[in-house]
Amino acid sequence: MADKSPLTELTAQLPPDWKRTALFHAPEGFEREWRAWLGAAVHEEDLSLLRWWGQRADRAA
Repeated sequence: MADKSPLTELTAQLPPDWKRTALFHAPEGFEREWRAWLGAAVHEEDLSLLRWWGQRADRAA
């Protein structure tokens, strides 16, 4: 049997919708880190979307 990491044990104790909750509510005491992570995630998503549209435009030309 594989050893469970502390992170695996912690996530097993969280409610089923913990990811959605964490996305919209900063964990108490970690607001600054949460905002930095969310900002970076939004930026990466924007870049990904721009690359996708760029590829569509290249194929259409």
